[in-house]
Amino acid sequence: MIQDLISSMSAKEKSEFTQFLKNRSKRNVGRNIALFQHLNTGTETELKQKIGSNAYNVLKMRLTDTLLAYLSGKVFENELTTEALIIRQLVLARKMIQLEKIKTGKKILLKIETTAHSIQHFSLLNEIYHSMIEISHHEDTSVQASLIEKLESNTAHFLQQERLNLVTAQVKKAVERSEQGKERMNLHQLIEHNFQKFGISPERGYGLKSLYQIASVLDYAGAQSRNYQRIDLFLSEKLASISEEERNNERNHLYHIDLLYIVANIHFRKREFEQSLHHLDLMQLQLFRFERKFHDERIAKYTLLYALNLNFMGNSGAALELIQQTSLSKETLEGLQIKLSEIMMLAQHERFKEANAGMRDLYKSDTYYKRIAGLEWVINRRFIEIILQIELGNIDFAISRIESVTRQHKDFLNASENAQAKPFLLVIKRYLNHPASITSEAFQAYLEKTIPWNLSSEQDIFFISFYAWLKSKMTRQSIYKQTLDLVRSK
Repeated sequence: MIQDLISSMSAKEKSEFTQFLKNRSKRNVGRNIALFQHLNTGTETELKQKIGSNAYNVLKMRLTDTLLAYLSGKVFENELTTEALIIRQLVLARKMIQLEKIKTGKKILLKIETTAHSIQHFSLLNEIYHSMIEISHHEDTSVQASLIEKLESNTAHFLQQERLNLVTAQVKKAVERSEQGKERMNLHQLIEHNFQKFGISPERGYGLKSLYQIASVLDYAGAQSRNYQRIDLFLSEKLASISEEERNNERNHLYHIDLLYIVANIHFRKREFEQSLHHLDLMQLQLFRFERKFHDERIAKYTLLYALNLNFMGNSGAALELIQQTSLSKETLEGLQIKLSEIMMLAQHERFKEANAGMRDLYKSDTYYKRIAGLEWVINRRFIEIILQIELGNIDFAISRIESVTRQHKDFLNASENAQAKPFLLVIKRYLNHPASITSEAFQAYLEKTIPWNLSSEQDIFFISFYAWLKSKMTRQSIYKQTLDLVRSK
């Protein structure tokens, strides 16, 4: 639990929490800070061995409680100020109504109705309308009818939002079961069925939060199926129809940033680089709004995706420079993604020794990295590692890695959406056993027979990068040129 809390914090927040510990109490302050720093760097076993298991467990429990209280207060302070204001004034309005101060209570309710509507807080609006209806016997019939109409309309929006949450939960559950090898299903069919079931369609009008929820579902399914080409980006067009009031609402700001990022990422994975860069430009504009509130939290994601677009458009020099200027802890998702992308770019330019030096920094277990970055990142790391070891002449090590990946991640490799991964490893093993045959027609025939290659427009862009390395051996082209040729072969 505490590792998850720490990994969610920015460098600035970690520094502020350390200062908070120093100011809070002198008792055990040194140990608290030491444990926090060890947990942040993944070296907590050193402290555990030093102070003993019992003392360590007590210290960890206390630090967890302190961190929970601290982060909860920060979240409430930084992100829920408008909601807190509505809630407090709603309680006040009900108090006035109880005291028979009906006019005052109604004025407060009308005021917070406008505020709640501006931030699309449907659950609080239902509470406000409930309170208005309770005192509506003081009004004429037309006012009561208007209140019922508002309540029904708002409830429809509330249910729509919850249905989107339900679709998201179902998709994530399906992905989890698929990765565990427990169940196989077509996620695109699952999404289409649920969208139809709950009336989620391009014809509806959506707010920023709803569009973000839809985008998250589509991105999640695209990543799991390794096929982004089937994603209908109708939500990209819907962005233009968002009202200025909603765009300028600070409560929606993070949804807006993340929505633009997801749309940019989907365009990137579809190899629509210009559209991806366009949405990244829009994202950058949002990062500088509201006193750069979420700039530090999201700039790494923006930078990485921008660099990846440049790399696959042919501007690898600028891409690598951008990546190498971004320094992040390798204990975070973004830090690990940036590090692996740098290694990939170096390998594409056949700077294998530099790439391998970077790979040595990623020395922790697959289980550790899976918890932070996910299984796909772990598999990509292992594939790049195998390629680097082959290029550096460490053939026995490469073969042992292939066998290790095949054994440890068999459920992932056997999943239908990853149908090309296991055959790719088989082709590599054949190449290692018969390196001279790689330029022969027989090897080409074996490759085409072994790897189920779909239409080039449907290929995952990162698998293309691995495949390009193998093709470069066969065609005697540079890896990067072969990569670009395959990426452009839509």
